Amino acid sequence: MARRSSVSSVSSEKRLGKPFQYDPDFKGPRDRRSCTDILCLLLFVVFLVCWGLLGFIAVRDGDPSRILQPTDSSGQQCGVSPAVSNKPYLLFFDPSLCARPTANVLVNGCASPSACVASCPKEEFYAPNYYKQAALSGPPPICLFQQSSPTTGAELRKLVESNKCAKWYKKTIAVGKFCVPDVMGLGPNQPLVVDGQAIGSSVEDVTKGGNIMMALQRAYEAGEKVVSDIVQSYSFIILGLAVAMVLSFFYILLLRWVTGVMVWSSILLVLVLLGVGLYACYAFWAQLKDGSTVALWGDVPAEFRGILDDPTTWMAFMIVLAIILGVLLLMVLFLRKRISLAVTLIEQGGKAVSSMTSTLFFPVVPWALQVAVVAYTATVVLYLATSGVAIYKTHGLNDTSCTCVAVNINRDGVDCIPSNFNHECSNCIAQGASCQFFRYNPPDYTKWLHVFNIFGAIWTLFFISGMAQMILAATFATWYWTFHKSDVPFFVLTRSFFMSITYHTGTVAFGSLIISIVRFIRLILDYIEKQAKQYSDNSVAKCVMCCCKCCFACVEGFLKFISRNAYIMCAVHGKNFCASAKDAFNLLMRNVIRVVVIDKITDFVFFMGKLLITAVVCTAVYFSLRQWPPDPKLNYNAVPVTVTGVGSFLIASVFFGVYSVAVDTLFLCFLEDCERNDGTAAKPYYMSPSLMRIFGKKNRRD
Repeated sequence: MARRSSVSSVSSEKRLGKPFQYDPDFKGPRDRRSCTDILCLLLFVVFLVCWGLLGFIAVRDGDPSRILQPTDSSGQQCGVSPAVSNKPYLLFFDPSLCARPTANVLVNGCASPSACVASCPKEEFYAPNYYKQAALSGPPPICLFQQSSPTTGAELRKLVESNKCAKWYKKTIAVGKFCVPDVMGLGPNQPLVVDGQAIGSSVEDVTKGGNIMMALQRAYEAGEKVVSDIVQSYSFIILGLAVAMVLSFFYILLLRWVTGVMVWSSILLVLVLLGVGLYACYAFWAQLKDGSTVALWGDVPAEFRGILDDPTTWMAFMIVLAIILGVLLLMVLFLRKRISLAVTLIEQGGKAVSSMTSTLFFPVVPWALQVAVVAYTATVVLYLATSGVAIYKTHGLNDTSCTCVAVNINRDGVDCIPSNFNHECSNCIAQGASCQFFRYNPPDYTKWLHVFNIFGAIWTLFFISGMAQMILAATFATWYWTFHKSDVPFFVLTRSFFMSITYHTGTVAFGSLIISIVRFIRLILDYIEKQAKQYSDNSVAKCVMCCCKCCFACVEGFLKFISRNAYIMCAVHGKNFCASAKDAFNLLMRNVIRVVVIDKITDFVFFMGKLLITAVVCTAVYFSLRQWPPDPKLNYNAVPVTVTGVGSFLIASVFFGVYSVAVDTLFLCFLEDCERNDGTAAKPYYMSPSLMRIFGKKNRRD
């Protein structure tokens, strides 16, 4: 029997590594260290240099005003280009052409010529009324180029037929940067009358074209309203975020002193809610089984009401809730000692955090860096999207059946060069054909620059997060391995910061790179899935794609867990990423039951705290906006509430993130402490008296 036990012990050591042995020189995070994972550090530095160069290229070649400002048929940006710097609005010569059944505005652009104007016209104009006049009088015609403006009826006719000037336009209203015809009050089937003359387009066609232009501005206008709401309610948002910070701080202090009450109350609350839900499902099932109806969902859409009126639905809910409730009850009964360990560790984390208050506010620094990275990435995306050269496409060739033999163009939507088109297609131009601006086309390699930019953002964000975890882990490990807690160095956080930056930047780069690769693969799978939906609806392919996404999501979660604990071991022992990950994994697997319970219990407690703080702040901001004078005039009341909610959750995550790192660090140190020491005078435990009390351990003085 003893031999079997010996063989089992040897086999376990081979699988899970050799437990930590007592070392009289080990006093916590080691002072003598060397740089780890230098190759990854060099790779990360080269990557940052290349990413910075990418930003320089994007800013050099891009121009965001190309998106923010409309462009006329000649490729000039209204209000930006020198020739039209005082003309910020865009007027389409014939808006009905944008709504033709054969028009594909997204692919070919609107078939109507367009010109930049200083203000949207408030009068009507019909060119044929001026064709016979020797000198033009009345409303001035709107043309593509100011130098092309006609002075006689003959000049006007020539320019109108070549699409250089508008044949007609009605009174318009400014919608964003577009001039939309004002046809309010006119019937949809009425012919459009301009300056007393009926033209070929109907009111309905013009209305459709105007709606398309209005749709192009909806996002812009919505964005302006959102920004306006944020500006008007900024005082409420700032106050809400300040309240979230105070609540987070006091919640952590409360968690420090009454941890057991809060954890067990949360568990009891979940069990009670599950019991109430189980009873409600049973009541609905019994009521529907007897043929009665439930009046609670009278306003539910008909397609969902049929499901809710089916007794089988509530039977399924009842079975699921019963299983969950039973599993949780068994876990609480059989793992109550492990839960007590989690409570004690959270208490210890609270002691560590409260004794080093600076650790609570340190994550603001990496959070600000992450915001800067996101802003830089978005800026690069914007500039890359607006780089490239202007593309022009043909219009009017299908209608006139005209063929430009010299340049081999005989259909709409074909790329063209305005100068060549004007010289070689004069016969087609006379029949109404034109070569108009479509969009700016970035170079082919731009898509790869986008890929590099997105991957750079992912890697950098994970790197910043990992470095913050490393610094905090070194800080809390120092606190744990200091036998008398009053002897913890005053500048322990600063010391941990410089130690992590100096020696272990490469390790963090290595860990964050692995996670970034998996996250990037997940993004690629999402992109492939969206593209495949446009061409195929194969159930087998959907199943395979779903399995792949699930597998990579699990892999990413596992790597995050391993990396987090590897950073802790690296902060303590100063080993490279692979060695630290191996030591952490083996140590955790030798205590797998404790790991599962503590990880889930602490995550649950922290998540409930985040939700509670966010809900309280959002509720306070909502009622303050309604009752606190002066009540700001907002377009969307949900905007300041949503902004405050997101900000509050992030702030709470910053505070609880420190607590989470503290608990994980103290837990690994506790496991290592149990293996290294035995409580004798020569090898005393470093754990707190409360932890020793739970496990029946004590430091003996003999």
